[in-house]
Amino acid sequence: WNDLPMNEQGRLQWYLGKGQRRLSLAQPLDPEVYQQKPLPIFWAEKQKKKGGSLCFYVGHFQCVRFEKNLHVSYKQDAQALLEFEFQYFDRDLTHKLSKLETLEVE
Repeated sequence: WNDLPMNEQGRLQWYLGKGQRRLSLAQPLDPEVYQQKPLPIFWAEKQKKKGGSLCFYVGHFQCVRFEKNLHVSYKQDAQALLEFEFQYFDRDLTHKLSKLETLEVE
C-alpha cells in the first residue's frame, strides 16, 4: 500500500485503511484544519527471519494533503490519502537511536 518516496522531492503517500477510529486519530494531520509541524517518520520493513520487522527513522515530514472519500479502484480498502513532504533529517536523533541498539533487552 504505502511506499517511501524515491527522493527528497517526492511526497510520502499514506493510504489510511478503513475504520472510524483510524480516521478520527488521523484527523489532527489535516493541514486544512490544523497547523502542521514536521513529524519524525519511522518505517517498518518486514523480514523473513526471526525478529519480525525492522524499523528505522527516515526523516521528519509534514502533512500537506489529507483527502477523504477516495475513489481509487486499486486502493479499495483506503478511506483517506495523506501526503507528507520531507522537511529534514535529524542526525542527532539517529545518533541517539543507534545508542539504543547497543542496549541489552531482557
